[in-house]
Amino acid sequence: MTPKIDRLRKKIDELDKKIIRLIAERIELASTIADIKNQQGIPLYSPEREKLIISSCRKEIENLGRKNMMEDIVNIMRYIMQKSYNKKIKKVHLILNKVL
Repeated sequence: MTPKIDRLRKKIDELDKKIIRLIAERIELASTIADIKNQQGIPLYSPEREKLIISSCRKEIENLGRKNMMEDIVNIMRYIMQKSYNKKIKKVHLILNKVL
């Protein structure tokens, strides 16, 4: 490869590592919230919160001047939220199975 491509790929690799760390941190925080909700009898799924997150995501994309990437990034956020929610549900099922 060319040196320019190598430099760009190295930057992508560094960004990928940061993204992975941030997603892992997000999942851990969501799991902690799920534990608290479960203890307090609060429903795990919050459509209002999901709408707020997507709205905030759209605003951030606009602020970055990346409207052309809007739907791709929003879909990625929806995917991350869905996976996080699925993980919460599995955790609750495991807890319930132990209790029952």
